Amino acid sequence: MFKYRFFQVILAIAVVMLIVSSAVFISFQGVNISEAEYTSEMTGRTFETDGADGSETALTEFEAWLEYSIIVDGLKEAGNNVDFDKGNVKLCDYNLTQLRQLKKVKDEAKRMMFLSVILLIIGFLAVKKRRMYECVVWGGVAASVIGLISLILLAVSGSGIFYGVREMVFKGRYDVFFSGDDRLIALIPDNLGLRMFLIYTGVILAGLVITIIVRLISWRKTQPHKF
Repeated sequence: MFKYRFFQVILAIAVVMLIVSSAVFISFQGVNISEAEYTSEMTGRTFETDGADGSETALTEFEAWLEYSIIVDGLKEAGNNVDFDKGNVKLCDYNLTQLRQLKKVKDEAKRMMFLSVILLIIGFLAVKKRRMYECVVWGGVAASVIGLISLILLAVSGSGIFYGVREMVFKGRYDVFFSGDDRLIALIPDNLGLRMFLIYTGVILAGLVITIIVRLISWRKTQPHKF
C-alpha cells in the first residue's frame, strides 16, 4: 500500500509542476506580436537610434516592430549564450542580462514541463490497477492554490519581483525590470505585460476547471447505481 501512496504523491507533484510550468512557459508566447497588433511608445512617430558609425538613424513604426521581433527571436533560440543584440538598436549590458534571465526562466519552465510529463506517465502506470486517481485532484488544487497565492502577492507586494510585475501589468511600466539607457523600453509593446499576465492566469484557471471536472467524474463513479 505504501508503494501506491508514494506514486500518488509523485503523481500529485507532477500535476502541480505541469500546471505551473505550463502557465509560465505559455505566458511567454504572448511576446509574439504581429505588426498589425504592435503599438509602443514610438507608435505614430519615429525615434533616433545610434548607428554603427555613431550617427543617428530614425526608425519607422515597421522598423521598430522589426527590431522588437529580432529581440524576441532571441528568447526562442536554443542555448545559453544567445545574442539579443543582432538588430540596429544596441542594448545596454544590464538589459542584455535581464533578457538572458528571462530566457532562462522560460527554458527552465519548458524543462519542468517535460519532466512533469515523464512523472505523470510513471505515476499513472503505477496506480492505474487500483484506479487511485484522486491524487490528480490533490495536484490540481495545490497548483490552483499556488496560482492564487501568486495573485495575492502581486496585489500586496510593495517591492521585489511581484511589485515589478504589477507595475508592468497594470501600469505599463517596464522601467522596473529594464534600464532606460537604451531604446528597449520604447520598443516593448504597450500591452505586453497584461497580455502575458492574462495567459498565465488563464492557464491556471484552466487547470482548476479540469481539476473540478476530474473530481466530479471521480465522485460520480463512487456513487451507487440506481436500479
